[in-house]
Amino acid sequence: MRQLIRKFQIVLTGIVLLLALSLLAIMFPVQNDLMNSEQSNFQTEGEMYLITINNFIENCIYNTEGLCCCTETRQKTVEYLSGEITLDELANFTQSYFAAIAVRLKNCVLAVRLVDNQVISSYGNHIIIEEIDWHRYHGKTVRVHYFDYHGRPLFVVYNPLIHKHEVISADIAVFDPAAVLAKMNLIDYKLNIVPQTNINLGEMKRIDDTLFTHDNMTWFVGKIVNSDVILLLGEDNPTLYQSVYNSTAINMLIVALSLIVAMFLIYFFVYRQALQLVAELRQTNKNLQVEKARAEKLAQGQKDLFNIFRYLSVSQSVDDDFEIISRSLPYIINFRNFLIVVRESKESNSFTIMELTGELISQHLETMLVKEGTILQQAIATGEPFYSGNVQLEVKGIELYHNEIESLIIAPIIYKNVNWGLVAIDHLEKDAFTELDFELMNIMASHIALHLEEMEAKNKLNQQALIDPLTGIWNRRYMMKRIEEEEEKLKRHGGETCVAILDLGNLKMINDSFGHTVGDEVLKATANAIAQSIRSVDTVGRYGGDEFIVLFPFTSMEQTEIALQRVNEELNKQRLLGINVDIFADYGVACSPSDAPRLLDAINIADARMYKQKRERKAGESY
Repeated sequence: MRQLIRKFQIVLTGIVLLLALSLLAIMFPVQNDLMNSEQSNFQTEGEMYLITINNFIENCIYNTEGLCCCTETRQKTVEYLSGEITLDELANFTQSYFAAIAVRLKNCVLAVRLVDNQVISSYGNHIIIEEIDWHRYHGKTVRVHYFDYHGRPLFVVYNPLIHKHEVISADIAVFDPAAVLAKMNLIDYKLNIVPQTNINLGEMKRIDDTLFTHDNMTWFVGKIVNSDVILLLGEDNPTLYQSVYNSTAINMLIVALSLIVAMFLIYFFVYRQALQLVAELRQTNKNLQVEKARAEKLAQGQKDLFNIFRYLSVSQSVDDDFEIISRSLPYIINFRNFLIVVRESKESNSFTIMELTGELISQHLETMLVKEGTILQQAIATGEPFYSGNVQLEVKGIELYHNEIESLIIAPIIYKNVNWGLVAIDHLEKDAFTELDFELMNIMASHIALHLEEMEAKNKLNQQALIDPLTGIWNRRYMMKRIEEEEEKLKRHGGETCVAILDLGNLKMINDSFGHTVGDEVLKATANAIAQSIRSVDTVGRYGGDEFIVLFPFTSMEQTEIALQRVNEELNKQRLLGINVDIFADYGVACSPSDAPRLLDAINIADARMYKQKRERKAGESY
């Protein structure tokens, strides 16, 4: 009997050893997956830092382009090159305007204007001027170069001024990224910005296209846009893989303890305890498999979310955001319906509401947002995330937006205490979502919030650049863009769209009689009168001088004529303080496709008809 028991103990010992080896065989692939996950997280951080630097570079280019937007400055430069004025006269004319614009450039430490390779205007730290070789910056395209100023990284933006396909001058602005770098969380990272020629990637071990290892560090390498510069983000491998090492040590300790306990139970409790140990080891194996599956899903989910964030970075509207997310999110989480609720602006109390299935009318959802005691109203009011696998039982007394849902996740879209709205997913089955799904939804919501902040900031900047500063209506640049958009709609949907050119009939007399200040007030009043007289779908802008342009989408010639008669009636009502002069406008109208196949051609026709009306009016007055 003892021999039998001894043989049985040996067999069980062998089984325990095999199970221990199985644990190790499972643990090492899990460790590799966890390391890959950490690399993916680090790569995502690197991409975000690269996006931040690229946004900074794009803003620098945009600001530098604003230095040479003055038509008078361009004309004076042409006059100098043709010998009409001297270089000193050009410099005296340019300096005040140049400094006034350059002082508003954010993060700009130096800005100069070069003509004939000579600095004629400058602003900022003049010590840097002596250390920069201006002759290395040339060409007909905007470029960004790296400049090491005593260990301090600076970006030099070269922006040529082109006239008749030739470079007649160039603006060079030097920007300091220190403010942007200071906002980055670089506690565990080492960040370098270096010229591409200063680094040899062949000396580093490649992980993938953007990840490398060298000197016990992992490096993210990213190309900065429009430049010869790359971004290096590094982290010590012990820090990067600390959680993986800790997990491995714990697992090794668990294996060792399991072996000791197993041997103890074999020798003292023989068969029953051995069976119990086998069951425990099987459960441990199952748990490891579950943990492995969770780690794989988390890594894949983060990778898929990063792809969504990459597409969101180029999105221009909430509609685009919804399209991107609703198309990609089902590959990450299984859900029935997806909702997104976003404020129309940061200060607005109105929301844009979209949902995937189309079963909920917008009026119903808008009511749910403001009605007390509804799940959506509470989420907007509190800004708290919500997760339930049995929502019908857990939220009794709170009205749901759909009566049959059982599982629900709501993630608020919040950035710096600003509640932009929420995203939500639901399912008709209980416990359809996991804690990991809840975590991924909150990560996605936080990135959407950041994207909305950036999109609103860009929209404000773009809008400021497209507003006529005197009248407050759209400028000619925006109107041309708007007309091109409307022309695309005509190609797709057909119909007829009209454009009108209006010219103030007596502005010159008002300027001569009362001064240009009064003339400016007349222009403002005219812009306001036109805007008040047309429909919300119509668009008015200043075309130049005393001319205005109005776009009438999907409108006939007769309807446009009626609208312009209303405009003139409204203009006749305008009375400025102390001036008893009638205000009226000559106008011309042309439509596409009836008058011209393209709206841009219709503008010329409308302009000609306006001048014809002006001549006929003057002829009638003379008669």
